[in-house]
Amino acid sequence: MEKFTVIGIAKDESGVANVYINGKEADLDRFGNFSADVYLQIGNNPIQVVAIDIHRNTSRKTFSISRLQSKKIKLQVSRDKFFNITGAYYSLIVGINDYKYLNKLKTAVNDSIAVKKILQEYGFTTVSYTY
Repeated sequence: MEKFTVIGIAKDESGVANVYINGKEADLDRFGNFSADVYLQIGNNPIQVVAIDIHRNTSRKTFSISRLQSKKIKLQVSRDKFFNITGAYYSLIVGINDYKYLNKLKTAVNDSIAVKKILQEYGFTTVSYTY
């Protein structure tokens, strides 16, 4: 069987006391968010959510989740192909030592230059602007 987490929100003006999913009490926070794990068999799996307010009024919602039978697939990709990812790499690095309304920094510009050099080693094309 495969585990599936049912999550949702239960709301009521008087307040939600409990939520049950297929008869099992769900975790419920003060905002009405709830969750509980259910185990799915292959095929159709009926799910019933029952919310109970503080006056013991109940609301029920029922739906189904279908689990398909799956075959395990072993994907073999060579290490070279996996790590040979092509494309362009971009990064915007800003180093400002002298802010108008904040305290001055000592190493922000030098730190940004060091990060730029590291990114160049990883194949990033870099462009520098100095003001």
